[in-house]
Amino acid sequence: MTDKAKLNDFLIACTVRCSGTEYAALLLGMVHELESSGQIASTILSPVIIRGHIEADIEDLRSLRDARISYLHAKARGMTLSLGAELTAFGRVAMAKARAHG
Repeated sequence: MTDKAKLNDFLIACTVRCSGTEYAALLLGMVHELESSGQIASTILSPVIIRGHIEADIEDLRSLRDARISYLHAKARGMTLSLGAELTAFGRVAMAKARAHG
């Protein structure tokens, strides 16, 4: 991880921590300036919603994608995924396999 990437992560963390204060806009301005000048990569919000037996729909992400307005500089993408299995059972199997491999 480069120093500029670390700076970006730090500024974003500070922005979240200072949400609702006079400093949030200043910090976000710094991030935007670094992104605009190509010194750091653009921030991309990519929420993912995983459904079990229920069919997933891109509209499931509407509220999350709309929430990106809090991060005016960010680009929003997203994905929904239907597993076709009960989520708790899927989680148990996935954790068991992860522990077995590692």
